[in-house]
Amino acid sequence: LELFYPRLIKSTLKTNVAHSALVSNTGCYIISGGLGSLGLLTAKWLADHGATHIVLLSRRGSPSQSVLESAAWDQLMEVKASKGIKVDCMACDVLSLKECEGVVDALSDVTIKGFFHAAGVLHDAPLAKQSRETIDKVFHAKVQGAWNFHSLLGSSLDHFVMFSSVASLFGNMEQSNYSAANACLDGLANHRRSRGLAAQSIQWGPWTEG
Repeated sequence: LELFYPRLIKSTLKTNVAHSALVSNTGCYIISGGLGSLGLLTAKWLADHGATHIVLLSRRGSPSQSVLESAAWDQLMEVKASKGIKVDCMACDVLSLKECEGVVDALSDVTIKGFFHAAGVLHDAPLAKQSRETIDKVFHAKVQGAWNFHSLLGSSLDHFVMFSSVASLFGNMEQSNYSAANACLDGLANHRRSRGLAAQSIQWGPWTEG
């Protein structure tokens, strides 16, 4: 009997990677949760490294007043103005396959180069106080959203990046639903890579931004 399980190994980061070589200046990049703090930071990073068309997805579709007044939005707009890039905001509930299909259809005249899944919600509580509703709320925002775009975007992507959490590896107090959801993102990354598809699931630690 052989058992296979993930484990941590020490790794040395490469410091001489040309980030601009990782980002195409043609086609577009989709970011789910695009109007959240992490989505806006990701958009700015892509713009800084050569992306010329970025699509920000959110359930609302347009930035709220608090987003418009945020430093992250101002910084993205500064890069947009200075580099002349295109930033589109589109309404999409990533839990809905139909709405995800609508996004892909709306972008049929451009090449989608990458998908960044930064959508997510929290509902922290001890497991004994979680309900099916609170588990589903956290689980589906991450897992169903990622699966929908996995199903729709085909094999030509340069990047399929999911924002997971170190909680998927270590767990975290009152975050059993969140930990399980992120573990599924890690599993989806393994599933895609085993089929020769682009995939990364980044187990982020705590963010100052959200």
